Amino acid sequence: MHEEESRKGRFAEFEYWLTNMFWYHYKWYFIVGVFVVSLLIMSVASFIKNVDYDWTVVYTHEGEISSEAAKDITRAFEAVCTDVNENGKVQVKLIDTKLRDEKGSYSLYGQINKEDKIIFILDEAAMELYKSLGYFTELKYIESLGLWAGIRDNPIRLYTLEDFAGYNYTQADIDESNEYRQGEHDKLVAQAREALKMLN
Repeated sequence: MHEEESRKGRFAEFEYWLTNMFWYHYKWYFIVGVFVVSLLIMSVASFIKNVDYDWTVVYTHEGEISSEAAKDITRAFEAVCTDVNENGKVQVKLIDTKLRDEKGSYSLYGQINKEDKIIFILDEAAMELYKSLGYFTELKYIESLGLWAGIRDNPIRLYTLEDFAGYNYTQADIDESNEYRQGEHDKLVAQAREALKMLN
């Protein structure tokens, strides 16, 4: 009985201290502290989750793809592609697109003309369709995957002075930027071609 009263007394003292001393004097410090710690935790979590991929491979196919097949494609390209961002490991992002979307439209058109999409993997149906349309002149059959691989060397979008209206850039600056971007793009296309040569 005495022990229970003692426990209640200690709890009442703590409650008094918490509400009348700590909370009264330090509530804003506490609220700001909780906010800052939460912000830090979210920032660190976002940084950890954010993967800087070296390559993006677009895979177009009929039907469904198993997670194992997706891993096989990713592993195959990670084994032969270069470490573009030089972080010590090659990381490949696989974009999975069905040959036709729910409306019956060909879904690859959204990816096929983007300058940053260079490597494409196609099943037999996708290969026949897009080859007949003239989208792929460089195709290679990858026996280990049972799929076709193609390279798209899309022209980069060249910047003009109008794109930087209001900034202090000259035409020479724009030309230099375009030349640099074209050079980087050409290097990536050459590396992609070398990677495909190594795939069997």
